[in-house]
Amino acid sequence: MDNRVQGLHHLAISTADIKTQIEFFTDKLGMELVALYWMHGARETWHGFLRMNDESAVAFVQGPKVAAIPHSFGTTHAGNPTAASAGGTTQHIALKVRN
Repeated sequence: MDNRVQGLHHLAISTADIKTQIEFFTDKLGMELVALYWMHGARETWHGFLRMNDESAVAFVQGPKVAAIPHSFGTTHAGNPTAASAGGTTQHIALKVRN
């Protein structure tokens, strides 16, 4: 059985404001919203997918508790592309776009 990774299906990013995230990624980056629905198994949680290409997407997840989680730059968020953040958190994401 060949179970090696073939690529990235989607990257899910937690957000307190899915509407603003969708507007930015569609209006400014030209990505297409391909799905927006209640996330299975997660009560009152939205899951939205924005198409990067035929095989990859960026997904946003907004649940009722996200906005209440405290942010701490250097711990929960890197704050800039070279700063440290806690293990298991996203240090940064770089998207290839045209100038």
